[in-house]
Amino acid sequence: NKIQVGQKQTLSSVDSSGKGAEMELSKVSGADARTAGISTGTLKVPSTALSSVSTGRRLTASGCNDLSVQTTDWLQSNPYSWADSLLGSNAYVAPNADVTVVDLRQCSQPLILTGLGDP
Repeated sequence: NKIQVGQKQTLSSVDSSGKGAEMELSKVSGADARTAGISTGTLKVPSTALSSVSTGRRLTASGCNDLSVQTTDWLQSNPYSWADSLLGSNAYVAPNADVTVVDLRQCSQPLILTGLGDP
């Protein structure tokens, strides 16, 4: 069951205290994303951040123009709580913090976005 452009699927495993994880999977048109950005669930990516996303004829012909978006919200359950609190910003993120992990892909390859501002 593949997700089609414009569709999304949400998986949730959150207990009565609000602790757990929610994952949203969606697919967006690459052309639409470059024009209007991505806005799905809690994720907002401006179109300017996607200006470097490939649009070549070969990608379009092979059906690789679409972007897969996966956001995982770890609620009261920091998946990185094991990290050394003396390194980087780890000391400022509590073990029970809400953490969102984002995975953007085109043609099954990760998209690396740079130059993003603070939310």
